[in-house]
Amino acid sequence: MNFTEQLVAMCVAVLKADGRNDVAEIEEIRKIAKNLEIDPNEVEACIANELNKERNLTEIVAEVKAEDAEIILEACVDVILADKTVVEKEVSLLLELATMLKLSPAKAALAIAIFAPSNCTFFPSLFTTILLDIFSDSLSIGSLLYFLY
Repeated sequence: MNFTEQLVAMCVAVLKADGRNDVAEIEEIRKIAKNLEIDPNEVEACIANELNKERNLTEIVAEVKAEDAEIILEACVDVILADKTVVEKEVSLLLELATMLKLSPAKAALAIAIFAPSNCTFFPSLFTTILLDIFSDSLSIGSLLYFLY
């Protein structure tokens, strides 16, 4: 798989994590691709292909170059936030992808918390639980809560 196929496959995976194919999330994938100067025709073909299949993300991640991993994970964060609703399955998949890409799950979770628009709906108790699990070895609870709130 080339970079475009990897990017779209992982973005569509997080898009589908909540059980909906939201138009705002699909538009976000197109916007990301445009910003990365990726051929829109290739992106459309990849989106159509990925929406209709289930993927083994482990196989895709295994082919991702180290220098592309962070770009792909950041794109996944943007897709999760595009519909202004963050659910547990999306966050769980993002953290799993971060781990598989050998990136920090903590940074991925914090990216959602930091970049979520003010009108974004998510469940702080869910987020706090996830972040406490991630940071339990490196931060005190007080430091974490200060950072979150």
